[in-house]
Amino acid sequence: METEDLHARKETRDESSEVLWVVLTRAQKAYEEAKKQADIVYEEIEKHAVDKQAKEEAHKAYKEAMKQAEQVRDAIKNQAKVVFSDAWEQAEKDYREARYPHPDF
Repeated sequence: METEDLHARKETRDESSEVLWVVLTRAQKAYEEAKKQADIVYEEIEKHAVDKQAKEEAHKAYKEAMKQAEQVRDAIKNQAKVVFSDAWEQAEKDYREARYPHPDF
């Protein structure tokens, strides 16, 4: 019975880890795509901007877009880690309670 429990816990941990990895990877890829698109727009604006003020505004907007993309990516990654940790802690707690039940007082 204990071997089955350990095997089931390992499978659950492996599946959870895989889901976490997928979320982290997708968040990074979404950031990279946002950056790529912002780079394209910024380069086009740089080519067509006629004065220094327009170029400075484009640069500010680009930097702000990158900052926001990084914040979104980081928020997604952080939330995924929190969810993973909470789910793992709850699974461990449930296992301990099932394995070592406390007598009612």
